[in-house]
Amino acid sequence: MRLVGLMLSLGVIVWGIVLGTPLIIFVDLSSVIIVLGIGFGSLAFAHGFSSLGLLFRSVLADPEKSDAAYAAELAHTAGRTFVASGWLGVLIGVIQMSSQMESMSHLGPAFSVCMLTAFYGHAADWLLWMPTERRLRVQASS
Repeated sequence: MRLVGLMLSLGVIVWGIVLGTPLIIFVDLSSVIIVLGIGFGSLAFAHGFSSLGLLFRSVLADPEKSDAAYAAELAHTAGRTFVASGWLGVLIGVIQMSSQMESMSHLGPAFSVCMLTAFYGHAADWLLWMPTERRLRVQASS
């Protein structure tokens, strides 16, 4: 059932995007690298690389009850680091834009990095990390 909820949420987001623009406009490799690199890097720095396996396993499957509280903390940290990485991407994009104000042709890619990193960071938190954290906290307390 969780997978159905995730697919429904993703479907509505994609539907909202394609109502007014081509979907490809929302795909930017540098923005993905910034969010994933900073998000998972910060998570590994905070909890260690070995904890990433528990987090990945806990996204769609319930971990052992003894691991649920720690997995919930991992999901919480992931949410914070992904949102923060999105906003760091915004700052990177703004700095790129401000350094290239004389050429309007360079503003588009920098603005894309600026906006898409925040979008990716928040989408990961709202669609993946917040629901995972809540489910794991409930599992740990029951």
